[in-house]
Amino acid sequence: MYGVFNGVRLSRIVSIVSVPAMDGSELCTFHAIERSTELESELRLGEAGLLILATRAFEGKIVAYAGDSQNGFDVTLELKGARS
Repeated sequence: MYGVFNGVRLSRIVSIVSVPAMDGSELCTFHAIERSTELESELRLGEAGLLILATRAFEGKIVAYAGDSQNGFDVTLELKGARS
């Protein structure tokens, strides 16, 4: 799957999971396999994150990430407007 995260083109998004959290917010986690350090430079906890896909966009705050440019990245966003 293709997409863009904070202006960085992603050509290998292999999974996206969106689940409700206990506090009423919604969390979206995606896994991207990218062989570039460009994505890594966009990952800062607490900063804004925008994932744009062909059919949907996910906008929120980066609350977790892990990985590297060799194995891929898991990024979790707390989505905007998801809290009640």
